[in-house]
Amino acid sequence: MNFWERHFEERAKKLGELPEACDHKDRIAFLATRNALKSLLEEIRGKRILDVGCGNGIITEFLTASNEVLGLDFSFSMLKMAEKKNFIPILGGASHLPFKSNTFDCVLGIGLLQYIENEAEVVREMARVTKPRGTIILSLLHKNSLIRELIEWTGKETLELKKFSLPQTRGLLKTHGIGKISFKLLSYPLPCSFSRFPLPLVTTFLVKGEKIA
Repeated sequence: MNFWERHFEERAKKLGELPEACDHKDRIAFLATRNALKSLLEEIRGKRILDVGCGNGIITEFLTASNEVLGLDFSFSMLKMAEKKNFIPILGGASHLPFKSNTFDCVLGIGLLQYIENEAEVVREMARVTKPRGTIILSLLHKNSLIRELIEWTGKETLELKKFSLPQTRGLLKTHGIGKISFKLLSYPLPCSFSRFPLPLVTTFLVKGEKIA
């Protein structure tokens, strides 16, 4: 069991169904991310969705009422909680997704890539299993954030997590055949998201793209 597997098994046992179990900073950060995700997906119904790194399922549970949602995670304890929320649980890692190509209408990676050593490998796999013209959504920590630097300086964020710039993310997606890219920007502790916002104040962002047929 590697560091991150131990980390999330311990979080699952200690924090259970709470947003903090999946490393959301607090309920404000969790709600801002979930609301931004809802705005990107709008009224999605009758689709086959894969949530890569689903954790306890709290961030994407709203999708299970009207869609078939598979949740993939390397934490068995997290998957047990996600299963109770009507996810189809799949134990596995993000670098080698155990699905055929062109399987899903929508693939999500919410709070995923900050833990991944080779993000290009994971994005390639996510694109592979997405149907042509299907949707891919990621949430990422912003690389050039003064607010995030302040949080780290105060010692309130102690984990070594990967961060990404918007141009870097756009390039990463385009390299793997993902176009029609748009962003939702978040600035903690504001509870909402923005299409435009001063980049030094952006702490997290969501990116949505479409797999090119």
